[in-house]
Amino acid sequence: MQPPKRCKYCNDVSEGEFCGEECEASAIEFQEYVDRYSGLFLLAAVGPILLIIPGFVFFDYILVFLAAMMLVLGSTVIVFPFVTPETVSMFGVKKSIRIARWCGYSVLLMGAVFAAMFILMRQ
Repeated sequence: MQPPKRCKYCNDVSEGEFCGEECEASAIEFQEYVDRYSGLFLLAAVGPILLIIPGFVFFDYILVFLAAMMLVLGSTVIVFPFVTPETVSMFGVKKSIRIARWCGYSVLLMGAVFAAMFILMRQ
């Protein structure tokens, strides 16, 4: 017996690819968003990693560079919640976006903690 088909957007049981027109329209809208902003996402995700290089040169300020990197990466994932196709097939688009955003909030929070640590260590 095969497992029931699931909607690609909301991951509910459905008879086709999507459970309704609303889910199909939302999935198409999100795919257009991904297509439109994938280049900017890559730039915003790779760019902050380069902040580590000056962090090693100015080692006394490494927490500042780490905090900046984490804040930018977290913000990027919140604004562009793009995930792998495997994640989408496992959870559906809707839940995958939510998971990606929570990961982004976690990274953003870690960046804020690093910034606070730097400020507290300098006093």
